[in-house]
Amino acid sequence: MKLAHDLRPASHVTVERDVHPAKPDATRAQAQQFEGVFVRQILETSHLAAAGGGYASLAIDALAGAIEAGGGLGLADLITRALRR
Repeated sequence: MKLAHDLRPASHVTVERDVHPAKPDATRAQAQQFEGVFVRQILETSHLAAAGGGYASLAIDALAGAIEAGGGLGLADLITRALRR
């Protein structure tokens, strides 16, 4: 049985990441793809989807495409940086 004074702080825990530094473009592309899916999920659960009637999916696709074309929400950048650490 371990006592509280026998436990090491969490800073001693290391996590290996399955990230290939030689393939930064692949990491970036996957992060952008995730961001695109995430943006669409957010839009599909919004009031836009409920109020759009039969054209909701078209409006969601157009808005998601415009967000992606404008550089996204910045989530892909954050994910890419976190995975490259």
